[in-house]
Amino acid sequence: MPSPARPLLLDGLTGRILQADIRSERPREIDRIEAIDRQLAPLGFRPVGDLVCERFPDVLGRGYARDAGDAWGGLFFGLIETSFDFVTQWDGGFLMTTINGRGEGDAPKSGVYVTRLPGLGFDRLGELLERHAARAASLEPALGKPIRAEATLRAFAEAVDRGVARQLGKA
Repeated sequence: MPSPARPLLLDGLTGRILQADIRSERPREIDRIEAIDRQLAPLGFRPVGDLVCERFPDVLGRGYARDAGDAWGGLFFGLIETSFDFVTQWDGGFLMTTINGRGEGDAPKSGVYVTRLPGLGFDRLGELLERHAARAASLEPALGKPIRAEATLRAFAEAVDRGVARQLGKA
């Protein structure tokens, strides 16, 4: 099946990031999306839209943000794993993520701080956010105040691009 035509959101450091529509492209995920949307709403987060990086065409992401917040939420559907993470970024390209997926941990020399909680299911995103906020606060003395997480799809795309660039050593 050919990829759907997708509007360009950003031609970034890591390539083109396109707008997606997870509901139509992965209809089996609608129940999970709706459950996560409902769970995040009382925490002040709302969906800002869906995207895909051309560099990783099999991974679709749904962004979340809250007004005047300093963290984005991201629900990512990959071929092997679906995960949710909260991400905070600082001037200078530093980033911290708290994710319920598997993988590598901190890489402080690269400016990447990662808390992985693979046992924390999608029904415990409030706890994931609490752990994220505590870790972000612990990094503030060294990194300063985080940058604002603007509640738009374009801002989420820019954050994804900065984060991927940092992890790939391009920032």
